Amino acid sequence: MKMFIKFILVGLLFSFLGEFVLKILWNNDPGAFLRTILIYTLLLAALYFINKILDYNISNKFRLNLIYYLISGLLGLVVIEWIILGTISNPIPIQVGMFAFWTVTFMMPRLFTSDSPNLDKIKKSALKFYLWYTTGTILVGLLLPSESKVFFLAWFMTIGYIFLNSYLGKFIVVKPLKNGPI
Repeated sequence: MKMFIKFILVGLLFSFLGEFVLKILWNNDPGAFLRTILIYTLLLAALYFINKILDYNISNKFRLNLIYYLISGLLGLVVIEWIILGTISNPIPIQVGMFAFWTVTFMMPRLFTSDSPNLDKIKKSALKFYLWYTTGTILVGLLLPSESKVFFLAWFMTIGYIFLNSYLGKFIVVKPLKNGPI
């Protein structure tokens, strides 16, 4: 139960910036923000069980993590963004940013619930970058005039979430400890 809760909380943490910017800084709609957190909690709970099913059925950790990464990004981009929200007409760079957002939201919990000590440096670096990136993005978003806010925040979030994927790339390719789990 502890890992289940941790999985959900990590996903909520890493999705916070994207949804805070969209729902609070752009649209000034705290109700939508709270509804989104509830929906994300349900999505992350479902992903936790998908994570467990994949863990049980795929023994090769590289293949497992790569499949989970692709499921994360495609579930978020194709199913949630394109089919449910209808954002398929957004420019390609924004689509890449949305894929990056969903992989971070859905895969960081997998990284952070792993108890392998050889992942500690990746976890610490990813969290440190995310906290600085989130703080900076929100501060600049609060200070910018509304006419330039959308442009800046869209690109800043896209670039930041793409950079966060570099930590996921390290997680995917890291070698497990001898006789130890990832």
